[in-house]
Amino acid sequence: MNAAQQFNKVFLDYSPKITMIAKSFSRRSGVPVNEFISQLNEALWVAYQKHDPNQSSLDTWLNTRLRDCAKRVASRKEYAYYSRVTNFEPPDADDDAPTSEIADSFDLENSVVNKREDDQRQLIAYLSDPAQVDTVTNSIVTMFSQYDSITALAKALGIHHETVSRKLRKLSRRYDANRFGEVRDYLAV
Repeated sequence: MNAAQQFNKVFLDYSPKITMIAKSFSRRSGVPVNEFISQLNEALWVAYQKHDPNQSSLDTWLNTRLRDCAKRVASRKEYAYYSRVTNFEPPDADDDAPTSEIADSFDLENSVVNKREDDQRQLIAYLSDPAQVDTVTNSIVTMFSQYDSITALAKALGIHHETVSRKLRKLSRRYDANRFGEVRDYLAV
């Protein structure tokens, strides 16, 4: 078996493991799974080429390198996803890109406010999906804006304030900044 065939066999053996690592780290970091898979595939190739059979087994070597790579991707310091999201620059105005003119009668302020309110409603509907969230959490979300504090809300619902805090923290884990954007954009009026 030549070197290319050997690597293909290793690649096929490690593909499920790469997917598992990618999903695990993606859930924790918010970086898309595909970004992890791409970087882990490259790391597998590099680690396979650098492996010294006299120092460690191939399995141990590759597992260590894949986990290290996933940690680097999750830290978002050097990979493409981070660069694309943080370094986005709009195209120059003198490009030949099509432009649109806003009619004089268009009310931008009301449009933005309505869009923001629609976005808020969609986010709340997603986060408090009845298939994913219990009725107590739905009650908390529904009544949250009516009370000054979590303690007052808990008292109105007849539950302990720590229960309300735990439910809100659990709900906040479903919020993905990569998908929805900054949370303060939803909170601004």
